[in-house]
Amino acid sequence: EQRIALSNQWLSSVQREVRNDFLEAKRQYDQFDDELSALQNVEERAVLKGARVIGATTTGAAKYRELLESSKPGILIIEEAGEVLEAHILSS
Repeated sequence: EQRIALSNQWLSSVQREVRNDFLEAKRQYDQFDDELSALQNVEERAVLKGARVIGATTTGAAKYRELLESSKPGILIIEEAGEVLEAHILSS
């Protein structure tokens, strides 16, 4: 019984350590991912700022709404193969 108790205690200790290491690695990953996204947004914004015309699907326009707004293109063309009402595009 004492061996089982010690084994369970050791197992719990190892699991706690692995869990803590994993959570720290995830935190670092999330931080690096945020930094990478910010750098990519800066680069994409610089490219789009020079564009007079930008084309996007409704999905792309919704996904990159903030990027498109900040680039302030002269003309923004939104296209979709399916039927999409104008109100849905404008609200995106």
